[in-house]
Amino acid sequence: MRTLRTTIAKLTLLGLLAGAFFFLKLGTNLIWFPLLEFSLGLLLGAGLLKFDKVVLAPRYQDEAHTFIFTRSFLFIISFAAVSLWIVTSSGSLVGNGLALGIAGSLLIEMTHLRLDAEVFHQTFFAQINKRYTQADINHFVLLAWGYYLLLVGLVFRP
Repeated sequence: MRTLRTTIAKLTLLGLLAGAFFFLKLGTNLIWFPLLEFSLGLLLGAGLLKFDKVVLAPRYQDEAHTFIFTRSFLFIISFAAVSLWIVTSSGSLVGNGLALGIAGSLLIEMTHLRLDAEVFHQTFFAQINKRYTQADINHFVLLAWGYYLLLVGLVFRP
């Protein structure tokens, strides 16, 4: 049931971002190609995370390592730096959509798992030996929301 709610939340967020792009960036110019590029990036971002979870993770996991790489702390920190560069410097609508698609999907998963500290730790902090408290996890998720809103603001800046 949690997976269905997470999927619905991801699709809703992606739809809202595509709609915001349509109304805020295109304005009165009804040009479909930029909307298609941005939407393609959103779908690619969410699709890459799903592809890693469903197809790649079973191939690189063994008994000692059961984490998904795109949910690891190292990936999240690296992605934060790269996504900021993509949004501010690339000028690519597909790249902007890709960054927001990946970040949005990760954020939805973090938000859904934040109340179960053990599952959250196994999913996002598997490589870290320190055990974080529920308050630390909530702060991390709030920080992630703040960063995501920064990315959205940079994408939709005039």
